[in-house]
Amino acid sequence: MAKIRNMGGNQSNQKKCSFYSKMFWLMTLLCILDFAFWIYPIAFAPESFDRKIAFVIFAVTACFSAVLAKIFGRKYSILHSGLAGEKKTGSILSKLPDSYVVLQNVSITKNGKHTEMDNLIISPYGICIVEVKNHNGCIQGNQKDEMWTQHKTGQKGTPYTSMFKNPLKQLGFQKYLFSTLLKEHNMDLWINGAVFFSGAEGLETDCDHVFASEQDMIFWIMNDQQIKLSDHEIMQIQKLLSQAV
Repeated sequence: MAKIRNMGGNQSNQKKCSFYSKMFWLMTLLCILDFAFWIYPIAFAPESFDRKIAFVIFAVTACFSAVLAKIFGRKYSILHSGLAGEKKTGSILSKLPDSYVVLQNVSITKNGKHTEMDNLIISPYGICIVEVKNHNGCIQGNQKDEMWTQHKTGQKGTPYTSMFKNPLKQLGFQKYLFSTLLKEHNMDLWINGAVFFSGAEGLETDCDHVFASEQDMIFWIMNDQQIKLSDHEIMQIQKLLSQAV
């Protein structure tokens, strides 16, 4: 079983996720309380009480709370889904042999540029970055496309599509920045990279290192068994990344 080590780069997302969850429930509670506090005077107040003004105030404040609850709920859902996808991928990568080390949430900054790698796999057979995307439905996109397409079915059974940036561009930037960092420390090493759609039901692409199947991804990672890194180099890379965090 591979060694899994979390480098802590996603702590900000975890904090945001917790914040959005709390704000969602707070806005939901305010909406309920608003309803309770305003319905009582509207129903039981004396004739002199202006029910129209009370109703307008109730409607405005309740709608405001409901809108905020929806916004915070959506932000929470997106972040929570991404974190769940990363956790699922970590569980999958842990099935790699003992000679593999998986560093998760690796954050690096170089020359004023910053990136965070979801999974950095280091082994005697080389280095590989695995970028995780938690889009569900069917994913379509090719290497040279600027945007990829997600086809999915909504909760009411209505099919729809959405566009998102080509994840290979992000992966390419991660490889470039990490390679630059390594070269600065006299390590000129080849870096492989893959994109894993942890929640996709289908995938159409011309790229051989984009996966929706965990079995295909594991097979691809383990396909090259030629020794490229010594134990000393593996330790050196881990030490460098620990200092960079």
